[in-house]
Amino acid sequence: MTTRNQIVTGIIAGALAGTALGLLVAPKTGKETRELVASRGSAIKNKAGDYFTIIRNRMKKGDEVESLNGASHAEEVSL
Repeated sequence: MTTRNQIVTGIIAGALAGTALGLLVAPKTGKETRELVASRGSAIKNKAGDYFTIIRNRMKKGDEVESLNGASHAEEVSL
């Protein structure tokens, strides 16, 4: 029987392998690709930080924060 950890590990490994293969066959030079990855990575990092700040502020106010799977209480959340 496959466990959730094995599935998650497989998904992460597949994503990393796909990323590596994509970078190897990319039509751009290494310098251009590194600049592109750096700029997109920075944008994703900023956006994620904004989301965490919003969630943290809502939790401080006592607002109910809905999880990704729709559960509103910690005990209902399972990954």
